Amino acid sequence: MMSADIKMPLGFMNSGESGVIEEIRGMRHPAMECEVEHPHRISRWGQLRMHPQHANRGKKLENRLVCMGIVPGESIQIVKNSAPGPVIVAIKDTRLCLDRALACKIMVSRT
Repeated sequence: MMSADIKMPLGFMNSGESGVIEEIRGMRHPAMECEVEHPHRISRWGQLRMHPQHANRGKKLENRLVCMGIVPGESIQIVKNSAPGPVIVAIKDTRLCLDRALACKIMVSRT
């Protein structure tokens, strides 16, 4: 049995289990999160080198998840989780159907 403080992907929880959303992984480009300057990310003019599409990667998804109520600290319950299909979750009075890949990016702790 797992303790309540261990984070696990939402997609790994069984039907009927509940938890609290801790974090959502993969929302920011790694170059934007990196504190250390790597030589391959710096151009010869000293600027951060990144493709324009990757600079805002995850921003649309982050806004969509916030609009659906999927934010850290919110309690969530698994309604149905049958592989290989989607994961159906309940947040407050709403039921949402999430893609399995997205559900595995949402880290929760069991309650």
